[in-house]
Amino acid sequence: MAPSSNLSVAYTEDLDRVVAVFKGIGDELGQEEPYRSLVLAPIEVLGVDKLADAGAVIKARFKTVPNQQWMVGREMNRRIIKRFEEGKIGMPSAAPTVNVVLPCD
Repeated sequence: MAPSSNLSVAYTEDLDRVVAVFKGIGDELGQEEPYRSLVLAPIEVLGVDKLADAGAVIKARFKTVPNQQWMVGREMNRRIIKRFEEGKIGMPSAAPTVNVVLPCD
């Protein structure tokens, strides 16, 4: 199986740096147990997949043994959040919701 990951990052980020960090995380994951035995090929970072309203979407994928793509994907996501926080890489956040309450007569 080849789980793919779409990662949105803020337009203000250096996309080359983001791709390098993303690839580094994938390379580390593929070298560590228990993931090493589940990943059949190195991460493939395909690059900027689209330009969305909230940010640039980067696409990457792993080739894994059958039915293990979710385990690998969850760990990849965990590491992305941690590494992006450490590196101060901004991910788009949801737009704030504003509720307006009007008086009733």
